[in-house]
Amino acid sequence: MAIIHALKRASQVAGGRTALVNGDATVSWRELSDRVARVAGGLKQAGVAPGDRVCILSLNRPEFLEVHYATAWAGGVLVPLNFRFAAAELRDAIRKTGSRLLIADASFAPTVHDVARQIDGLRVIWIGGDAADGDRYDRLLAGKPIEDQSTQREQATAGIFFTGGTTGSPRGVAISHSGLRVEFLELRQALEFGRDSIYVHLMPMFHLAGFGIGSALTLAAGTHLFLDQFSPKACLDLVARHKPTHLSLVPTMLSMVLDEAEARSAAGEAGIEVLSSVKMIIYGAAPITPALLDRLQRLVPGVKLRQFYGMTELSGACVTLAPEDHDAAPDKVHRMRSIGQSMASVEIRIVAEDGTECACDEPGEIAVRGPLVMQGYWDDPEGTAEVLRDGWMHTGDVGSMDRDGYISIHDRTKDMIISGGENIYSLEVENALARHPKVLQCALVGVPDPKWGERAHAVVVVRPDDVAGELSKELDAHCRQLIANYKVPRSWTIRSEPLPLSGVGKIQKQKLRQEIVANAG
Repeated sequence: MAIIHALKRASQVAGGRTALVNGDATVSWRELSDRVARVAGGLKQAGVAPGDRVCILSLNRPEFLEVHYATAWAGGVLVPLNFRFAAAELRDAIRKTGSRLLIADASFAPTVHDVARQIDGLRVIWIGGDAADGDRYDRLLAGKPIEDQSTQREQATAGIFFTGGTTGSPRGVAISHSGLRVEFLELRQALEFGRDSIYVHLMPMFHLAGFGIGSALTLAAGTHLFLDQFSPKACLDLVARHKPTHLSLVPTMLSMVLDEAEARSAAGEAGIEVLSSVKMIIYGAAPITPALLDRLQRLVPGVKLRQFYGMTELSGACVTLAPEDHDAAPDKVHRMRSIGQSMASVEIRIVAEDGTECACDEPGEIAVRGPLVMQGYWDDPEGTAEVLRDGWMHTGDVGSMDRDGYISIHDRTKDMIISGGENIYSLEVENALARHPKVLQCALVGVPDPKWGERAHAVVVVRPDDVAGELSKELDAHCRQLIANYKVPRSWTIRSEPLPLSGVGKIQKQKLRQEIVANAG
């Protein structure tokens, strides 16, 4: 079965139920299936044949969901583009995949016009806005419905998703229908999705985190809500209006939402109580701190938390930390600081540099095998061979596994700091810093040092009133109580401005390194 099966099943078993909410309008599953069939017909009329790539550049909106399914219905390959890419990155992605059709949100018109001028024969179809200079999405919707062209394509490529790395050119990750379908089934079960579930697309839909959770919701015939761009105010307003059951936030975003809710409550407005409809909060990118967990459980008692770890090359998530493991009790907190246990469809092992399996609790590279593993990097056999070896996907993450199968991340191999010959895992130091009550955000990066070759530099975000004074000495003493002296940061930046985040909420350490080196120069 191809990924379109989820939509067709929802239309069959829950046709009259609400599939999505768009402002004041609602669309049923039967209506959505009909729209998708017509958009697929429009794609066919536009020249899309089975196997052709279709790019989409859009904020979170219902049309993204329709194009996602319509491309599969037409037998095509979906290429979601990161809307934070620069024009050169977008151009390279479109050229790399050989796409001749780009469906673009009109809010990105200046960038898209720049890209289109550089790619001969690229056809642009606009979603929303004034599209007098090109085709409109309505023209796709006017297409004649076609029969599903995705049948018998289970092993074919369903999508090409570009990695959001901070260095080097983004790579296109090719994933099959079967790989994505297994991922969606895993997510549906883990998130306890049902027909009464209401999920808000807060994470960008071009990213597999948002893409996968949304597809799992379709399997359950729940209801999709959309927030085009995240802000704590917009998020809380949407929650108050539509009462969703599931939210997906990185811990930094979650803290911002709680800040907004508490501020509203303090002002006598509906604030914390607005979150009472939420049954589960999904997060990733970084572990949750005991302080944030305690705050969340105090303010929103009963809400379940589930963490996921994964990467684009693994169809999204492959490890999960269950709600029952979010326990800050002294004898259980070690599990909460892990990323959890492997999901049912994958096999995970920790390997040394020579490929041998590491002992229990011994750090090594995380390697993954199973149906979630990508087909490979699009048109990049050499890059594929670097990470796919003997059936195992080598993640580049340094981790360890305890006797109960709980996996802890120590660092990315590229983020590991080697100072004076000692390996320093940034996440371990960041976890120690995060336990200080004044620390709101923190990141540890390696910067050049004439004596040590590289030194550990901490960037710490605190409230404005805490910036002044000798906080770095206080934090130094705090760290020395928790970690070995050689791991304690040798230099500090204390600031009140938030750390720079990527489109999916990850701290942009490369940007921090550049700022630190530039300021030192």
